Amino acid sequence: EAELEIVDINEGETSTATIRVINYGLENIRRAVATLEIYDLEGQVIDTLTSPAITVPSRQSDVFTLSIDSTTYGAGIFPVTAAVDYDALRTDPISKELRIGTLYANITNYTDTVITGKITLFEVHLQNRWNNKLEHVYTEIKLFKDGVPLSQVLRTPSVEIQPWRTAITSAFLDASTLEPGMYEIEITAYYHGKTTVVRGPLKIINHFELSMTIILVGVIILMLVIDFLVWIIHKRNSDE
Repeated sequence: EAELEIVDINEGETSTATIRVINYGLENIRRAVATLEIYDLEGQVIDTLTSPAITVPSRQSDVFTLSIDSTTYGAGIFPVTAAVDYDALRTDPISKELRIGTLYANITNYTDTVITGKITLFEVHLQNRWNNKLEHVYTEIKLFKDGVPLSQVLRTPSVEIQPWRTAITSAFLDASTLEPGMYEIEITAYYHGKTTVVRGPLKIINHFELSMTIILVGVIILMLVIDFLVWIIHKRNSDE
């Protein structure tokens, strides 16, 4: 049996893959070699690493340590598989990920629908793609109508984001004077002297639109219940 652990790193750093092989058998393993394959997102092998051969006594374990030079990979999340060949046999492959970070806060989601006439909490979801903590991350949100910027500009409180984790920051959007319709929104995240900018649509709707949806669903359910009751009454009359 084999186990795999990989150290997450940032661009240009060296990672370490630790492959533990466990000999549960009564015989010594005379020759064991570990192989590690790294893939790109298309599933193509971009690197193969092989360990020196070792012996593993019965009922014992040993560890292979492989250094992964990331200088040619770039940032990203790379699928990795490892297996150990031993005395003409092979362990089942183990799959994990090698995460190579870069200083980048990814804006993954935001509030895209707001009700007019109300003050609404506007959320921005941020993902840390760095292998270090991001500190003092905040966003600025601008609204546009037909390409014309509106006077209202939002700024969210700053947050900390742990490596590879996601955080949510928010601000209050005052839609009390905004007419229903489609708007454009520009979200800029500021962190460690860098920025990430995302542009997208924002829909402002009447509260009536939301209520009509609920009413229509209720009407449909009521009609189904009435049909069911009519069917029961008709069946009961037929049986009599």
